[in-house]
Amino acid sequence: MKNTLLATCFTFIFGIALGQSQYIPDSVYSVFEIDLGKFGKSVPVQELNRFEVVQSMLKELYGRSAEVNDLNQLGIDHKKKLIIYSIADDNYSSTSVVLPIKNKLDFLQLFNAEEQRLLNNDQPIVAEGTTIIIAHDVCLISDVNWKHHEFRYQAERLYEKNGWTVPNPYWSNDYYSPYKESIPDFEEPNEETIVESEEMEVVEEVPDSPEIVSDEEQLYLKRKERFDFVVDSLMNVEKADFINKQLQSISNTKNNLISNDKVFKKVSKTVADAKFYFNPIYSPDNFSSIRHKPFGNLLYNEYANLKQYAYLNFTKEGIEVDWVSRSSDHLGEALQAANDQTLNPILLDYLSKDSQGFFVYNFNTFDAYQAIKDVYLPKLEKSDDPDEAIGAAIWATVDEFINMEVLASVYPPQMLVAYGGIKEVELSKISYEYDNETFEYTEVDTTYMDRIPMLTMAISNEKSFLLEKYLNAFTKFQDPVLSHKNDYYVIKQDPYGIGFPYYIAVKEGMILISNDESVVRDNPDGFKNNSFKKSVIKNANEAKSVYGYMDFTKIYQDVQSLYDLKDDIDIISHFGDKTAKAEIQVSDIKKNEMIISLDFETNDKFDNGAYFLLEFINEIYKLDQK
Repeated sequence: MKNTLLATCFTFIFGIALGQSQYIPDSVYSVFEIDLGKFGKSVPVQELNRFEVVQSMLKELYGRSAEVNDLNQLGIDHKKKLIIYSIADDNYSSTSVVLPIKNKLDFLQLFNAEEQRLLNNDQPIVAEGTTIIIAHDVCLISDVNWKHHEFRYQAERLYEKNGWTVPNPYWSNDYYSPYKESIPDFEEPNEETIVESEEMEVVEEVPDSPEIVSDEEQLYLKRKERFDFVVDSLMNVEKADFINKQLQSISNTKNNLISNDKVFKKVSKTVADAKFYFNPIYSPDNFSSIRHKPFGNLLYNEYANLKQYAYLNFTKEGIEVDWVSRSSDHLGEALQAANDQTLNPILLDYLSKDSQGFFVYNFNTFDAYQAIKDVYLPKLEKSDDPDEAIGAAIWATVDEFINMEVLASVYPPQMLVAYGGIKEVELSKISYEYDNETFEYTEVDTTYMDRIPMLTMAISNEKSFLLEKYLNAFTKFQDPVLSHKNDYYVIKQDPYGIGFPYYIAVKEGMILISNDESVVRDNPDGFKNNSFKKSVIKNANEAKSVYGYMDFTKIYQDVQSLYDLKDDIDIISHFGDKTAKAEIQVSDIKKNEMIISLDFETNDKFDNGAYFLLEFINEIYKLDQK
């Protein structure tokens, strides 16, 4: 069984085993799929054999004494799809791997003799929460987590229905027994200290008296044994039903997810190296309680239309991911409205050429609010649920007396957060000196140099003058927390415990916050003549509500410079040449879909993104072996 679990883990990480989409039942909530035909073009199977983590797993699969060092010896078909899917039921949760078999004799070597006998006779293996079935040249391995509390609950309801007494799980025979003094364990004397006497007294051993079991305890044990039998019987029925469903998913390839779910059918037909599909409505752990929350019926109906899927592709430059969030048409209208806003170009002027990464937030709050109000307020007003009806009345009242357009113009604003790297700055701290004559401690203000990360936040807000009124007022206090210096404000005390001062400059329609004084002092209007590279700026301007960029190749160097311990530097150096430039953005908004794109651009050392990912995983393995 250990070999089986290792095989499952192995195929999950590297996509060596492949199955077919028609074996996925229609009740799953997540599916992971790999096209090995495309993956093999990026990294051939023979290339995978050279990775230490692959060789280690092969040794674990076949035993350390076996001469197995080639993935082709696993007996699995390398030209079909890897399928991993998850099911969440009221009584259990499971993760299953579908493995197409190319050479059954080689594949069975992963199992012990008894397991091979069962599988050769078309019988399932059921042990330790794992179910294994082989049929039609396909092996289905399922890791099942049985929810014991659910079966106990069912047994309790059955007992109540029939008027039977449910044994108290907290019953204890010695609950009211008096305190007993504990007797310390007898310590065997050392042989060297034993002195033999001329006469040794022989003491006859008296056998322990049988434990007296009260009638009350006997009745409890009898009831508990019967109750546990009922719980186990209910679980065994469910286990048998689970195995039958697994067999049907292999034999009946018509009543499945790809036949009954149009969205998944579209995802499965799309060409990609790897795909992910998520349907949260089939996960009772996540959505069973939604109906009992405020506006639960409305939320549940919206979640019923919520689905997510992603496409991952390895390219010569790196890795590309397109993550799609699919919603109802009504919620899609709100998302379109939220993303329909032009970014203030002045924000991007605050990116210097030395910036290593930044994040832009541009959300049209008012139009999104209007779209949501136009759709959902009438629904709440027509609802028969009194809580939803009163909620609609309160909503309408607030909307009538508060100017939402003015409120949305203030919060949340358009915003840029930029990381400017590590910089050495002078910091101040308070130390205490002890006076031997007065026997008292005296506060002493001292300064020191330290290297800290530089962060700058630029906020585009037409009501920025309101903040300056508050900042100016705070400087009037007897012991002010901030001071006014030239055209900006200095935070004297650190209210958030960051450990270093920061500075605020307020311009017309713009608020600038940074812990780098040179930004607010020398560049309050931005780095117009020393700006970031134009290609990235163009992408940020064209993105929808969210855009982010990070150059991890530079950040790695900064992080390494902050560490003094040799072990930490050794850990970081493992990944020095395995960094990338990452770009994330909301790239498109359709009728009821929002597409988030994530691109990793690796360095020239790697032939493609697949090699980069495998090298990264292999480095983690080698680091763990130290």
